[in-house]
Amino acid sequence: MLKISLLNAKINKIDSDREKYFQMYKEAGIDGLDYSINKFTEKNGYAPNFFAMSTDEIIEKHLAKEKEELDRYGLEVCQTHAPFPTWRYGDEEGNKLRLTEAKKSIELTAYLGSKYVIVHPITESFALAPDELRKQNLEFYSALIETAKRCGVTICLENMWISRNGNIFECTCADAYEACDYIDTLNQMAGEECFGFCYDVGHATLCGKYMKNQLIALGSRIKALHIHDVSKMADLHTLPYSQMGNGATPLTDYRSMLLGLHAIGYRGAINFEAHNAFEVFPEDTHGALLKLFHAIGAYFSDEITAE
Repeated sequence: MLKISLLNAKINKIDSDREKYFQMYKEAGIDGLDYSINKFTEKNGYAPNFFAMSTDEIIEKHLAKEKEELDRYGLEVCQTHAPFPTWRYGDEEGNKLRLTEAKKSIELTAYLGSKYVIVHPITESFALAPDELRKQNLEFYSALIETAKRCGVTICLENMWISRNGNIFECTCADAYEACDYIDTLNQMAGEECFGFCYDVGHATLCGKYMKNQLIALGSRIKALHIHDVSKMADLHTLPYSQMGNGATPLTDYRSMLLGLHAIGYRGAINFEAHNAFEVFPEDTHGALLKLFHAIGAYFSDEITAE
């Protein structure tokens, strides 16, 4: 069976009872985490200048204990997520810091024992013309190549969306062929495979994409998944199959997702980026919720790997 991992908002805060949830993960059969390096923000109790520390200081003060806990419970970090946004139009000083955050995220990913870090592409499509946006993205990602090579970590781009005046628009890498072009161009620049793709199922649904065709186009470039449910108006990041379409049918077309992943022979983790489910469901039900995530993940795994 493919490994099952998930992002859980309840372990992101500095004073969270991580071990309580790690024990629940093991009892539910969850294999590991989608680890959010983006959690190291002021809103979660961390200092606003957190990434001013060296990578070694961050490890010593914050990650070493958590890594020990993960190892003790036999939990794997299947993928990580760098802070976002990665770039803002007109914010030159802030963008220097964001680049530093991305580089340190790669180093922290290696320390946590993961092969994959998701680093959002730049999505400033209302401020930049298409050719300018592509140029800025290539400049940003190429600045990460040396760190990725040194750490043995693959940087994963992600299919993105953007909203304006209550409307949802597809954005950088929402088109599968654009995503392929980015990844192939960057790997050619790197001289080896330093870049891959994280396919976000919810984002694809928001942008009205038929997932089977997109997944087949992306093929072996897909290294990681963000599986979650959305409405047609909001990126809910909640439990799969919780949102209905027309009558008693799921709003998100998970069948097309499964057909696409089966067609390309996907063998990475079944990863749920459905952290808001843990905010909505009462804490006393979280053990059962984790078992439901496992059951859905096992079903997905069986469908993807079926002969």
